[in-house]
Amino acid sequence: MYGRGVKYREMPDWALSSELHRIVDMKKNLVARHISWIALTFCVVLLLVSGYVVLNAFFQNRQNEINNLLDHGRKLATAFDHELSIQAMSLEILAAEANSVVAGDKIPANVTSDDLVYNANHQGYELVLPRGKSRNVYGGLTGLGELPEPESALAKEVDMALSLSPTFEQVILNNNSLPWVYYTSASRFIYMYPWVSSQVFFYSDILLETEFFTIATPKNDPERTIVWSPPYDDQAGAGRMVTLSKPIYDGDRFLGVISIDILISDLQWLLDKFAPNQATAHLVGLEGECIVSEGDEKFSVDPLLLQHETMLDVDRKTLMVFALTETNWHLVFEIDHSTIEMDAINASTNEIVVFLFVVFGVLLIFLIYQNMRNARFMAMHDTLTGMQNRRSFDELTLDTLQKRDPSDEYLGAAIIDIDLFKNYNDFYGHLAGDEALRRVANAIKNGLRSSADQVFRVGGEEFIALFSLASPEDLPQIMDRLIKEVSDLGIPHAGSPFNHVTISAGGISARLDELKSVEEAYSRADKALFVAKESGRNRWVIQ
Repeated sequence: MYGRGVKYREMPDWALSSELHRIVDMKKNLVARHISWIALTFCVVLLLVSGYVVLNAFFQNRQNEINNLLDHGRKLATAFDHELSIQAMSLEILAAEANSVVAGDKIPANVTSDDLVYNANHQGYELVLPRGKSRNVYGGLTGLGELPEPESALAKEVDMALSLSPTFEQVILNNNSLPWVYYTSASRFIYMYPWVSSQVFFYSDILLETEFFTIATPKNDPERTIVWSPPYDDQAGAGRMVTLSKPIYDGDRFLGVISIDILISDLQWLLDKFAPNQATAHLVGLEGECIVSEGDEKFSVDPLLLQHETMLDVDRKTLMVFALTETNWHLVFEIDHSTIEMDAINASTNEIVVFLFVVFGVLLIFLIYQNMRNARFMAMHDTLTGMQNRRSFDELTLDTLQKRDPSDEYLGAAIIDIDLFKNYNDFYGHLAGDEALRRVANAIKNGLRSSADQVFRVGGEEFIALFSLASPEDLPQIMDRLIKEVSDLGIPHAGSPFNHVTISAGGISARLDELKSVEEAYSRADKALFVAKESGRNRWVIQ
């Protein structure tokens, strides 16, 4: 057959069979590599997708937790506004009634300034109810100074205050947790409902300096609106409270202040009952001061941070701020960062479990793959010496050897046998024999020239070494070095005529394109080994 001026010779049957086996092996290896890459890619994609699902679920649930807290805060702020708006509306009604009386509307004359009596102990006056009048309807009025003159401005102001009694009563009935409703006059008297004995509480000028009064004076409340006091301790003994107050005027003349007290304990109850489990709730004033905190915790915040429905990160905590419409107060949720994260993690349990199963599955695949590789390695290597074994040698092809060093055209093969090794085992024992085998194997490895040379343990004490040769003249030098490496170990061998462990070797060298198979090289080297043993051992023969 001719083509392009180059003559090709017909391929013999054995070469054709070897070439076919080589092509099949190449295809098998290629398919195996593709399957490995596909499996690896699938596992990586599966991990990435499942990881993305978990992270997406976590961040989604985290946002849901935040949204739930925001909704909870809005509802609780609305509940506070509702409670406070009732008191503010009641105060507006009381102020409107007082203003109508001041403007000249007539009032019932059931109890008036005429019912005041002088109290010498306090150098002032107090209200003594006429016979038949109930303390359930009227409160207590006390003041400093002389009794008001009839028809005087002071008497008219007292009458105005007393005229508010039915509405005072109704305010308390509508919310029996309120401690006091009262009118404090700049003319040095106070009218309080419900009634308190003058022996327990009597008007004092210190009241005009107390914040519930001063916040509503013309200087501090020029717009005459409802104002809220910060928390303080009640002088009548009702406990800690806040007060909403509104001023009363006669034209431009400031008369006094109508006030409604709200117990801090009531606000505390509302916080404790309706605050979310994930957060600690606080009511704070305009200056960031704590009005009340869930669980009586101390709390304060920079007033510049108080903006409606803001989320702030302060000292490794998240603050959610909700403004109240009825006051200048704010409801604040204080939440540890870890709390939201843990709740989000708990809500993502299903996704996390799936991810862990995926990770476990991928690890299991990896372990199986590693075990298969290890099993493959163990199947192809000798456990005692670490060398490749007979199975590995049997799978070797000439094509594989050619690829190791394509520049070399010759194959050298040497079968190596430990001389009289059975005698060694019989005399020294099998443990010593195993150790000798390991040392001989290492010596043979040391005699190899490069990674292109290979050595296999193919029998109990038999090895085969394969060399890529540039020339057949290289093989004798290699064989000399192998014999010398083992002999130099000096391992005592009483059953040997040389008194130490030695080896015999039979070798061949041939062109790669002249060999039919690796087995052919093995068979020819085995014959050379037989000659070496028959010739006296501790030597090599090349045929």
